[in-house]
Amino acid sequence: MKKTTSRMIIGITGMPGSGKSTAIELLGEMGFKVMNISDYIKEEMELEHIPLTHKNLEDFAVELRKRLGPGAPIILATRGLNRMRGDVAIAGMRDVDEIAYMRKKLELRFPLIVISLPTRERYLRIRHRHVKGDIKDFKEFQWRDRRNVRLGIGKVLKMADVVIANTGTKAEFRKNLKGAVAALRASAK
Repeated sequence: MKKTTSRMIIGITGMPGSGKSTAIELLGEMGFKVMNISDYIKEEMELEHIPLTHKNLEDFAVELRKRLGPGAPIILATRGLNRMRGDVAIAGMRDVDEIAYMRKKLELRFPLIVISLPTRERYLRIRHRHVKGDIKDFKEFQWRDRRNVRLGIGKVLKMADVVIANTGTKAEFRKNLKGAVAALRASAK
């Protein structure tokens, strides 16, 4: 039986450039504590003196899974979860084992919100956000998408409790996200 709690712990995922960071930012404004799995992977990379690039980040996440077992990235990220009070949003799940860890091992309901955006729009957003180590061209973008699917994101996307299309304005996205959170809260009662 899943643990029932008044606090909500949700997952946010989606393909690169779909708007996960924006969703986390908006959830933070709504009072959620936010965690991003990649931040914890980056910390481990720094400890091992590995240069930060998207390819290295993805390679290192694969390496962590080999070293520590399935779900390793979420295990790193959730070490501090018990110290957090209130609602929590965790972004960046890429593997079904990460979802399984939250739902089975921790016995949490852990609803999953998928942020979606058409491929071309994701590519254009990534090109314009100017994040260090981001893709350089559409060919690299396609390679990264294929790699994410091979690593398991496709299966994770199919596990969604809610899918939010991020195709409008930020205000529309905020409204849709608030509505999704409200629906998830109502379904938990």
